[in-house]
Amino acid sequence: MDVKYGGKRESWDQEKHTVDEFVDVFRQFDSTTTCAFYVSMIWCAAEDVKIVCDALRATQHNNIQHLYWHKLDHNQAKPQHCLIPCLECGVIAYHGVANNFSTRFNLPASIHERHNVVIGPGQRAYDRDANQEIVNKCQKPAYLSEWFASKFCSQGSTVLVAGSGAGGDVRGFMNQDLNVVAIEQEERQWAATGANLRAHKIAGDLTMIFTYGDFRERLMQKDQIDIGVDQHRCDKCPPPDEGASYKFVAMCMECGAHLCNEHWTNSANSACPVCTVVHVQPVQKID
Repeated sequence: MDVKYGGKRESWDQEKHTVDEFVDVFRQFDSTTTCAFYVSMIWCAAEDVKIVCDALRATQHNNIQHLYWHKLDHNQAKPQHCLIPCLECGVIAYHGVANNFSTRFNLPASIHERHNVVIGPGQRAYDRDANQEIVNKCQKPAYLSEWFASKFCSQGSTVLVAGSGAGGDVRGFMNQDLNVVAIEQEERQWAATGANLRAHKIAGDLTMIFTYGDFRERLMQKDQIDIGVDQHRCDKCPPPDEGASYKFVAMCMECGAHLCNEHWTNSANSACPVCTVVHVQPVQKID
């Protein structure tokens, strides 16, 4: 669900929603589904996050979580004394009771792959109508809903997209081979989106997202180039023979030393073997 931002740039975005309006909408959704458990996702303006969360709580949603989309190439014009707003906010919540949440979702076990930030490019090409006018200037890239589906939807699930706009969210769910029900109030957007979606070819856009693995690889490359650190070598072990591997498993929180199993200790009030500083929790375990 992508709600009104009250930006007044479009005829359909003049007024923001109230808590009561959100409550009514969420109750309508709940009354039309036979699912005992489902996940809700709402994109909203940053100042409206509390309003959305209050409405979710009032409609018996649980596990309310914030989600952020970082648009790496966002280039909105702003005076030099202002920061460029490159984040969009969303809220994810569960409705109903379910046992073993983790078995219902496809969330990775690694905490590094479960951050609540999706990093990727902004919308690069906007859909146009029969008159070659942009259908929706707020169109979101398909990889966002594709990411959501890959994490929270089971194969063959049915997804309701309220406020489908230009169809970016619909495309992402289609890419994940889900059944999609789209609702759009504005006739112009609905007509253009229907025509464009009929020509849509199933593809995958998840590769556009900047992952933790990408970041870790870049960080390791930077460290090796700038300061000559071997990210796979314990700082207390002698230089390894060619082909040998002395991979570190922990890092000292005081000096940043990398330590292998032989030199890593998790006991209280122990000292780092490199900087010799005594810590209550001397090192951080690295997955």
